[in-house]
Amino acid sequence: MFYDTRLPAAFGNIFANAVPYVASVNVSFAGNSLANFSNPYASITGGNPFPAPQPPSPSYFSLANYQNSSFSTFNPNTFRLAETNSFNLTLEQQLQKTLSVRIAYVGSTSFHQINPTDINPTWNQGPNLGKRVYYSATNTQNYTNQIATVDTGGIANYNSLQASLQKRVSNGLTAFLNYTWSKAIDNNAFGSSVTAVVPGSSYVLPIYEPNYKRLDHGASDYDHRNVLTMSYVWVLPKFNGGNAAERYAINGWQTNGILTMRSGNPLTVSGANVDGTNLNRDRAVWNGQNPYGGNACTGATTACRSYLNTANFSQNPGFATNLALTYGNIVKGSFVGPRFTSWDVSVIRAFPIHEAVQMEFRAEFFNVLNHTNFGDPQVSQTNGAFGRITSANDPRIGQLSLKLDF
Repeated sequence: MFYDTRLPAAFGNIFANAVPYVASVNVSFAGNSLANFSNPYASITGGNPFPAPQPPSPSYFSLANYQNSSFSTFNPNTFRLAETNSFNLTLEQQLQKTLSVRIAYVGSTSFHQINPTDINPTWNQGPNLGKRVYYSATNTQNYTNQIATVDTGGIANYNSLQASLQKRVSNGLTAFLNYTWSKAIDNNAFGSSVTAVVPGSSYVLPIYEPNYKRLDHGASDYDHRNVLTMSYVWVLPKFNGGNAAERYAINGWQTNGILTMRSGNPLTVSGANVDGTNLNRDRAVWNGQNPYGGNACTGATTACRSYLNTANFSQNPGFATNLALTYGNIVKGSFVGPRFTSWDVSVIRAFPIHEAVQMEFRAEFFNVLNHTNFGDPQVSQTNGAFGRITSANDPRIGQLSLKLDF
């Protein structure tokens, strides 16, 4: 055996009389309780379960184990690797010596994205009403819980028109202005992860419905139809008048800024889970009238802003009363949340003290105009706060700092 003699002296006593195997060691650290290195599986029936035996023992497949658990699986015959294709066409023109403009079409398409799909929902129609898809009259073959499969049928596409104006540095000013008009859509299950497949997340409609992804083919989570950004760095003009003290105080200042404006987040209104599938992904019903406005905050006891018009939404009536609206009728991302606007500004000045020493002063303000950026409203139609906005993003935040460079 080899021991690293570079270990701190405090650990020397541990290895002073080292032996090839130690069943239990207690190490004392000053000010702390003993660290216990005894076998953690000593009191576990069957002992250490790692590594798991292959094939598993028959007891693993007992009804108590597999019927009370949910599983994830995939079919190697239908599994495909994700594919993304990107493309763009750009036109550029120099307008002046330091000013140029660019207009571009930028797009992408993706195929075989990973989505979780529950392949064992409950039948809400037909002769097996109320039974799981993998129901069996033989109890040992009857599976009563969710089975999530790796569905690589996810598709997405992005299309955008991007226009930008760039001013290269002149007279101390550098600036960049960009506007993007875009649309991003996909058929990923709403609220699911595209990197993990776990039971309990799936499409609204069960797999036995035709075109079961149709209510989840809509705006992507990152879809923002309009985005405007501007950034700049401006070294303020030099002041040559006045006395030396005035020039020292006035000259050398620089200001930076980033202005961001974008349309709101996509919103999806969920409803009561009454479709009988046990997927618990139902949507609400929208009557097609103006979804915004209304009096959602009526009766609210806390700060509130009405956003979605609750009068134009209703609960999914369920399978038994109206076949056409069994699952609700709202497509993913049908509505848009409040827009976002923020201007972050900084002012910087370095004060020379000595040849190799200077003091830097920095003042930074986030959301300098203190513009109220509301959070998204409550989008669960069955929630008492449905349609209300009860939160907002950060107000104006300022911070000052001094740094000595030497």
